[in-house]
Amino acid sequence: MKGGRGEMTSGFNHAVLLGKLAAAPEQLTTKNGKAFLKAVLSVSTYRKSAEDVSEEHVVSVPITLFGKTAEVFGKYVLPGDVVHLAGHLDSYGWTDDQGKKRYSLSFVGDQLTLLPNTRKELSPQRPKGDRFECSSR
Repeated sequence: MKGGRGEMTSGFNHAVLLGKLAAAPEQLTTKNGKAFLKAVLSVSTYRKSAEDVSEEHVVSVPITLFGKTAEVFGKYVLPGDVVHLAGHLDSYGWTDDQGKKRYSLSFVGDQLTLLPNTRKELSPQRPKGDRFECSSR
């Protein structure tokens, strides 16, 4: 790994999310005909207010899943379900109408862990047990 002036250093891009599916995912297809999925995960964090009271702050995180991970997520995860995702951050840049460079940041999930949920009935054919893991790697 090089780190001198003007040289690019290698980095580390790994993110882990634990949150609830906010709404039904959007199932899409790439130009090459491969299926993928876009969804929003609601992730809670807690902060101290000016009055020193702990307050919940919910962050909506856009996620994208590909391959087997997208297939399992779309089949078994319903809005409100808690899931654990491991993956990386991805960005997209564009120039707006005023010529200003803009960026969008999203989470790309590589590994999915289905966790126990409190709803009365499970998704059709959901694997039995407390956890189920899959990976698109």
